[in-house]
Amino acid sequence: MLKVHCIEDNQSMQNIYKRMMEAVGFAGEIVTSYNGDEAINYYKDLMKSISEGKDTSPPDVIFLDLNMPVMDGWRFLYEFNKLSLPESARPQIYIITSSVNPVDEEKAKEYDVREFITKPLYIDKLEELKGQLNGKQDGENSVNQAEMNKPFKK
Repeated sequence: MLKVHCIEDNQSMQNIYKRMMEAVGFAGEIVTSYNGDEAINYYKDLMKSISEGKDTSPPDVIFLDLNMPVMDGWRFLYEFNKLSLPESARPQIYIITSSVNPVDEEKAKEYDVREFITKPLYIDKLEELKGQLNGKQDGENSVNQAEMNKPFKK
């Protein structure tokens, strides 16, 4: 099963995502951060663990909110891209946001974002994502290259 990092400032939304993921068997482990700053610190700690040779499994997927206090999703993406994470430790990023601004959707294309999803996240969408990621082999942290090269869709 997948390891998911949910970066969302709203505790209720985190709980809803967790219940939905459990209901469809989407994730075996869920890591949460309440803002981009917490998430960046998580990845810095992860990089340190990897460099020390610790048996650390990075998330396969990030569910990222854009509008958060302290550090928003855009700043997280900027800082995340500056990290020297090994390719095998780079999760698939899905933006899940209340924004319906087409400028945000275009801006997301500037980053390594797999898909831009407007809230709410419905269970059928989660099942679709599960199906897309289902082709992954245990221990892999990226979908196949053909899938990666497809542009995200709304």
